[in-house]
Amino acid sequence: MTEFDSERKLQEAYRLAWLKLQVEFSDLLKQDRSDWIKLCAFARLRLRQFKLDGSYDPAYVMNEALIRACEAIRNGKSIEKPSAWLRATMMNIVRELSRQKSDHIELDENSLEGLENSVAPDLTEEFRWSKIAFRKLKPQDRKLLRLKIVNGLHWREIQEIYAAEGQDVSETTLRQRKTRALRRLRELYFDLKPPD
Repeated sequence: MTEFDSERKLQEAYRLAWLKLQVEFSDLLKQDRSDWIKLCAFARLRLRQFKLDGSYDPAYVMNEALIRACEAIRNGKSIEKPSAWLRATMMNIVRELSRQKSDHIELDENSLEGLENSVAPDLTEEFRWSKIAFRKLKPQDRKLLRLKIVNGLHWREIQEIYAAEGQDVSETTLRQRKTRALRRLRELYFDLKPPD
């Protein structure tokens, strides 16, 4: 199967899922716009509740929920109550965004340099040895750790990145690779760092 055939097959699967989504959501689509306005208000309220209203738009949350509905239908799931399903999905999306925002720490070269001047000397040394150990990792280990730990991506998102690069890797394999990469990072760190 060529790349063109697989792309066409994927497009056809999404088209069929979209048609099924329209059928299952037909009641919601037929009603006046008040249900959509309520869903938008729900998304806006949840974003405000998690203090994300300045970072994300309710339309983003609604679109992501519709994409997930399309994916769920494509995978064979039947959605009996679309409005309730969308609300629950939007709530989960907002929780994920909140978790990503709180877990995400930007650590680039400049921020580490700035920290070195403001942090206790023993912690500065820890940063320095950590950076050196990280740079000595294999490029594929550094890439995986950046995607998962620094960027805070979910395994599914990382899997999609690898798939876009032509690597078919399962989530289990990615988890094992991360564990091994962290083990190698610890070993490098303790090998490089002089004893206290």
